[in-house]
Amino acid sequence: MQKQDYRHWTGSADLNTLNRLIHLRWVQESSEKGLLDLHPLIFKTVQQQLNPNTENCQGMARYIQDRG
Repeated sequence: MQKQDYRHWTGSADLNTLNRLIHLRWVQESSEKGLLDLHPLIFKTVQQQLNPNTENCQGMARYIQDRG
């Protein structure tokens, strides 16, 4: 996901929070394609605590499907 995709999907008015997370290195941005990745510790925590799947992430799944 790129920054603007994140902004659109979350409805954020700006990217200040995301840029702060990138600055703190909790979110990592690929310099090649501008794609965002979670820090491995955050990724693992999200997987364990939130257990994302197609049922509880329908909004994101629809957004990705509509883009393609």
